[in-house]
Amino acid sequence: MKITDLSFLASVFWSSLLMLSMYALRKFYCIKSRFNLWVMLGLYFLCMLRAFFPAELKQAVEINDYYLYAWIYRPLRSFLRFPLIQTTRFQLSVWQGLLLLWGAVSCILLVRHFWHCHRSYAQIRKYAAPCSAQADRVLEVVQSKFAKPQKISLYTMPEIDIPFCVGIFRKAILIPQKDYTTDELYYILLHESTHLRNRDTAIQFIVSIFCCIFWWNPVVYLIKADVEQTLEIRCDTTAVREMQKTEKAAYLRTIVNTMRDAATSSKPLYYTATALVHSEQGKQIKERFGAVLSSSSKPVRKLPQLLVTLSCVVMLGLSYILLPQPAYEAPPSTEPNTVDFDPSNTCVQRKEDGTYWLCNELFQSEQIAEDEALFYQKIGFTIKSKEDE
Repeated sequence: MKITDLSFLASVFWSSLLMLSMYALRKFYCIKSRFNLWVMLGLYFLCMLRAFFPAELKQAVEINDYYLYAWIYRPLRSFLRFPLIQTTRFQLSVWQGLLLLWGAVSCILLVRHFWHCHRSYAQIRKYAAPCSAQADRVLEVVQSKFAKPQKISLYTMPEIDIPFCVGIFRKAILIPQKDYTTDELYYILLHESTHLRNRDTAIQFIVSIFCCIFWWNPVVYLIKADVEQTLEIRCDTTAVREMQKTEKAAYLRTIVNTMRDAATSSKPLYYTATALVHSEQGKQIKERFGAVLSSSSKPVRKLPQLLVTLSCVVMLGLSYILLPQPAYEAPPSTEPNTVDFDPSNTCVQRKEDGTYWLCNELFQSEQIAEDEALFYQKIGFTIKSKEDE
């Protein structure tokens, strides 16, 4: 297993193609067909896995491309290998310089991300206060809906306008200091508790790390926004699964009321927090409403999601097995006393003693090493033994 500029470019191509395919699938298919959103999230993480491991396997089958891939790759590879700095003791190519830039920016973004997380949690610890007894009782009712109640802390903060949940190991729900009705509190706490039960805060944390590392790929930001929307839809459909139409309507009214607060709020959301709504809504909120109204307790159709899952896994496997390889036709030699040879007029012969010889009618046979013979066989030359004569 090795990592080269070719395998890295192939990884960028395959992971971006897979992520865009998943994005298109969820946008145009999965909600209408009630596709399992757990499966969609799993497929997204398979795409991320492909980006994290741009390795080239020894068993990979090279696909020689004489046209498009070669036309794109040849000038790109020449550019990447162009020396930026070249001295007698040190040489830095464009490829190495870009890797250094990638690593430096990724480190800065990761440090910035963890610093914001730390500062957010410090502010929560500083300003959070216990909620009213009414809110605690409503949370107990919500917890009783689940087979295994979670350990969730409930706080209120004057510095927030939108309810949200935080924490991966120490989970907490924070609500604004507002006068909510018992029904509104129930739906808010049900939504946030479902987020925590689904481990959505951990998923958001992982996706944020992914974006910090692959900051240069515009596809990851598209996927980040879509993963957040997928988490919200999954949370909504899970929360209202056993509800009647009137309860669903009350749930959606709570979202609308909270959305009004979000529209007028100028306070940023805390890092790795999962809120009931976000300030930037539009088509996303309509999609959530449609998913809630069309949701039911009927089992999800398994055949479509099985076919899509298998297709994605097969594509992921093929991305490691099939390696597009730029190929070029060698120009004919113009030097005197030289002979051009190819598989049509030359073969490799294996003698009884195990040696390999390159044979052509126009020049004397030449002994070659075994690895050279295997290379010639790989590019189309025939290896003949005495029995083949």
